[in-house]
Amino acid sequence: MILGLVILASGTIVNYVTQYVTTYAENTVHVAADLAFATSVVIHGLGFVVALYGGWLADRHGRWPVMVWPQLAALLLTYPVFLWIVDTHSALALLGGFGTLSLIPYTAFSVAFAEGLPKNIRAGAFATIYAVAIASFGGTAQLIVTWLIHMTGNALAPAWYMLFATAVGVVEW
Repeated sequence: MILGLVILASGTIVNYVTQYVTTYAENTVHVAADLAFATSVVIHGLGFVVALYGGWLADRHGRWPVMVWPQLAALLLTYPVFLWIVDTHSALALLGGFGTLSLIPYTAFSVAFAEGLPKNIRAGAFATIYAVAIASFGGTAQLIVTWLIHMTGNALAPAWYMLFATAVGVVEW
């Protein structure tokens, strides 16, 4: 259950930092509000489609590859995407970079975790662990990212936080 909490926390941090994109793009990267909002619409629209595709892949090829390979892709892509965005402040970087990151499916873990719990405690255990991970790590992700940007003065701080969370998740696999 602790392992599930840690892995769920990892994915939750990545998800909530990604949801912070509108504020980040407008306040840190200093792009127009309409572009910042469009970026959020694009990544969440793509994320919806990719979640369905990730579920299909997990059913077809097994949970493990669809859980681990996307995490490794995120480790390789997160920093270059943020660097591109921070260096160019362009619409292409925002939409293309965050769009690319949103193509990484994270959906298989929830199913694998639920399947790994004993049936007699599955619903309660999953709900409790999920709620704790979302409240503790998702609820603080945007606050921590804002604090990191403020304390370091570095617009790449969200990338480092996402990389740390992803690395912890990968290590737990």
